[in-house]
Amino acid sequence: MKVLLSAIATPYPSEDATCVHPIDLAHTSRVYKTLLQGGHFSHVSKSVIPSPSFSAVAFALDFLRVVGKETTVAIAKGDGSFVVAELCGRIVEGGNREEKERLKAWFGKSIVKEIEDGDVKGKRVLLEKLALLSSF
Repeated sequence: MKVLLSAIATPYPSEDATCVHPIDLAHTSRVYKTLLQGGHFSHVSKSVIPSPSFSAVAFALDFLRVVGKETTVAIAKGDGSFVVAELCGRIVEGGNREEKERLKAWFGKSIVKEIEDGDVKGKRVLLEKLALLSSF
């Protein structure tokens, strides 16, 4: 998990204009979203089919530790809003109070305002998940 997360823990957006940050690649972003969901979304059942051999909560907790505040907030304001929304949802569902409070603190009022005023795809979903964090 840590190796997968170290790939997106690099500064966002990429400091090198010739290099694309992995979260900006649609397929890469979907992989991280699927890992945070804990399984693949089934269009037939309209739900996530959880993987019995993978802990999405453990992945989310490692995400907090490895990717960290600065990069997580930056990708939330960019092309990683769906990924961060899943992270928030997973922490709300499976994190302890301390982890929820830590993630909530990363997204203070000024950051939420930036997201609200921004024009990123997935902003509505992200704001909904951030609101769930605010209830703690």
